[in-house]
Amino acid sequence: MLVRVALRLRGRETYRIGEQCLSILFLECLFFLISLTAYATEAPDTVDKNNRLVICIQEDVESMDPVSHRSRNTQIVLKNIFDSLTARDVNNRVVPQLASGWRNTSDTEWEFTLRKGVRFHNGDNLTASDVVFTLNRVINPSFTGFPSSPRKGLFVPVKEVHAMGDYTVVIKTAYPWPNLPLMLSLQEIVPEKHMKEAGYEGFNEKPIGTGPYKFAGRKKGVEIILESFNDYYGGPPELPPVQAAPVKHLVFRVVPSYIEQISMLKKGDCNIIFNIPSDLIPVVRMSKDVAIQSIPATRSVFAELNLSRPYLKDERVRRALNHAVDVETIIKQKFMGKGQRLSTIFLPNTTGFDPGLAAYTYDPQTAKRLLIEANFPYGQTILIYTNQSELLFADGISLYLTKLGIKNRVKVVRDARPDMIGANAPWDIFAGSWGNSTLDPVDIIDPKLTGRGSANYSGFISDELDMIMEKVQKTMSPSLRKEYFERVQRIIFDGAPMIFGYGPAEFYAVTSNVKNFHPSLSGMVEMHDVILEETER
Repeated sequence: MLVRVALRLRGRETYRIGEQCLSILFLECLFFLISLTAYATEAPDTVDKNNRLVICIQEDVESMDPVSHRSRNTQIVLKNIFDSLTARDVNNRVVPQLASGWRNTSDTEWEFTLRKGVRFHNGDNLTASDVVFTLNRVINPSFTGFPSSPRKGLFVPVKEVHAMGDYTVVIKTAYPWPNLPLMLSLQEIVPEKHMKEAGYEGFNEKPIGTGPYKFAGRKKGVEIILESFNDYYGGPPELPPVQAAPVKHLVFRVVPSYIEQISMLKKGDCNIIFNIPSDLIPVVRMSKDVAIQSIPATRSVFAELNLSRPYLKDERVRRALNHAVDVETIIKQKFMGKGQRLSTIFLPNTTGFDPGLAAYTYDPQTAKRLLIEANFPYGQTILIYTNQSELLFADGISLYLTKLGIKNRVKVVRDARPDMIGANAPWDIFAGSWGNSTLDPVDIIDPKLTGRGSANYSGFISDELDMIMEKVQKTMSPSLRKEYFERVQRIIFDGAPMIFGYGPAEFYAVTSNVKNFHPSLSGMVEMHDVILEETER
């Protein structure tokens, strides 16, 4: 109970690490409470307790079928069971995986040659028909016998996929699409014959892929157990070493609370925790034999403004709100400085990022002037909605709006997306985030800020932005795409459809006996090269 109280307080500005209000004594007390936290971790008899690696995840997978989800948490698990045509190395470069290579036969047609000798976990050989089957399930919403795929939005330009023999796949796009090899790294391949025989539900109960680990068991809501696949082809030469997975059993254990995850880490019941909140890093560092690893941000945090509200239709008000919030101080006080201030929602490591576009400065006087010019209705209470993940950011916004004399109230909702958008939505500001593991701006700008965007909660419309985004998706020239993206950033900055926030660094806690673990810029956790050393406890 005390631990849960501490967690609850942590989300409501009870302490601020950046202001040194969180004392060493408090940390020591919290660490002591962590040591008392109990969590059932008994492994089944089939799991080799001396050669198993446990990874904590906050929620269960949405599906064991890689065509039937849009969850990074789910993909983290499935990436170890299934391989894709392409992959990304530690520097985010696209390399072959199940494909041995590819070429453009025209601006709108690609040929992918498959690697020979790759087997599914049931012994069947991988062929072009498996790739065609998988991709057709993604792009065809009426694919016979299976639910419609939520991943179609990732492959909108793809209009046709067919096999040319057993080891060549031809993919045709509606227009030139330079990102096809990159996007294919996000789609794992399933076996056509087995899936048709097992059916959708049967496949979910016992998935079969070509990856380094095969499915060994699952207790829904508790854990997923994988076992190394001895006949694994070893992975591509571009991602050495080429080998079967050295760790025999990989266990993904569902542990919603970070406090319980840290407790397991301390006791040796868990080896890897990812996406640790920055304010808990000092607690993790109190555990001996635990290292903190990090990667640059692949997620943008922001607060969308409901542009259906009459007063938010005025750009002066939207710019004023950006000047009103001291995001730099929020990052320092609430996130230990572990984040980078963003001028829009473009991350610094994305294609076409413009380092010359400075973020809005914290300038309450300018904010007040703009609000007066726009006849802002000061008597109105602004409702700030958020989910638990972005509560600290929402609290910071609330604090600064209050300082400016703007009445507001924060409400925490369960989902990462609002239930309603537009004029009937109850919220004025929605603090949230969007992951972009491809690090290509198309994958955040298109859904969040174009008129056709499926996640454009603010209702922002810019004909110029829509036109440019249409062009950029059809442009093969890297220099021209960069030019387009720089203009897009200026349009977003000037339009200010959101309070622009920050890009949080992503942190992993790893026990010292885990070797060769390298967090990927894609946000995936691929474990086939990881080694687990024996330790005395």
